[in-house]
Amino acid sequence: MEQTLQKYAEKVSAVIVEPLVQCAGNMRMYDPVYLKLLRAACDKYQVHLIVDEVAVGFGPTVGIHIVKVCSNHFPFDSNVSFI
Repeated sequence: MEQTLQKYAEKVSAVIVEPLVQCAGNMRMYDPVYLKLLRAACDKYQVHLIVDEVAVGFGPTVGIHIVKVCSNHFPFDSNVSFI
């Protein structure tokens, strides 16, 4: 991803990831190290990182739970989070 950002940083405004569960990808999960490196690459090339966690974000109080889970398992900050 860093090579892609290096090449296209001036044309890319954001990277969108679903950090906990990627249902369209057969229930795959990112390695926390990858997400930290992605955050660093986005910072380096001044590209926003958007976190979009849909699969586990159902129910009236789940949003708060997901924020806690993300911060415990993936200690990185996003520019925007959608739950």
